[in-house]
Amino acid sequence: MYKVSLRLGLFFLCLALSTTADILIVGGKEVSGVFSGFEKKRVLFQEWQKETPDKYDIAQVERLRLDKPMRISFAYTRDIRRKLPGILHGIRKNGDFDIEENGKRTRIPSWKLARVEATVDMQDFMLRREAAMNQEADEGDKNSYVEVEKALKPGQVLVVHFHQPGSAASERQGNYIRRLCENSRGKAVYQQVRVAPNPDDPNIRHYELQTLPQFWFYTPKGELSERLAERFTEPDLKKALESARRAR
Repeated sequence: MYKVSLRLGLFFLCLALSTTADILIVGGKEVSGVFSGFEKKRVLFQEWQKETPDKYDIAQVERLRLDKPMRISFAYTRDIRRKLPGILHGIRKNGDFDIEENGKRTRIPSWKLARVEATVDMQDFMLRREAAMNQEADEGDKNSYVEVEKALKPGQVLVVHFHQPGSAASERQGNYIRRLCENSRGKAVYQQVRVAPNPDDPNIRHYELQTLPQFWFYTPKGELSERLAERFTEPDLKKALESARRAR
């Protein structure tokens, strides 16, 4: 959970990291995130905004540029059970892997590799992911805020989720309440508002948000019935939704 007054240091650290990312070029498009591995002739690549890595056919991959060399273990097709340590420097245009083995860099054709396993520093990954998501949330008009009132509809409950990009707890709770709304048969609607953990964010200023995430519940009459901030659980979210639906 984010507190505006206490986490500025982390925010500025994330800004410093925001330009660091691995870049995968596939099908003429650039994808930002982290290289996750290679197996069965497919490159595994974790985009910042996704929960699991995507798989790309190596024949479609044009290049992989790493933010920094990555420690890996790999196995040749001729001896798939033998794992070898190495350092990956990227993937070339012709699909060759640029691997440093025993202090010597060599280009290894993908067909000679059975698999490549990446060694990912999870703390570093989460910081870089949060920085990238915060940067995305900052895009657009920095002087405007989201007018949640425009999403209000007579006869429908509105759940507004002030979401901190990159926060696992915010994503988990948001997915939970969104599913409840989707299962309500149109009686409740979920609205996500992406908020950068920055006191200058227009949504923080306008709605006077002191913590993230927050969930605001509006009744079918458009009245704000409850705000969940600070500490709350999924049962609290469900209870607040049911209370808003019962309001007359």
